[in-house]
Amino acid sequence: MFNFYKNQKVVHPIQKRFAGFLLPNALLLILLGVAILVNPDLLATIVAFAMIFFGANLLMVWWRNR
Repeated sequence: MFNFYKNQKVVHPIQKRFAGFLLPNALLLILLGVAILVNPDLLATIVAFAMIFFGANLLMVWWRNR
């Protein structure tokens, strides 16, 4: 969704270090969102979709930086 580094040909070492913690955080957010969806409440459902959305964004940034 957000392609921050689309014009860069080489990934900087700082970006690789930044990508190291994106994957676990992204997976955690997606799992928490799915767990909340299993036991739905209106507010919990909205928060779950937000967690899944931001988790997916973190996954895409991680994928780009790896």
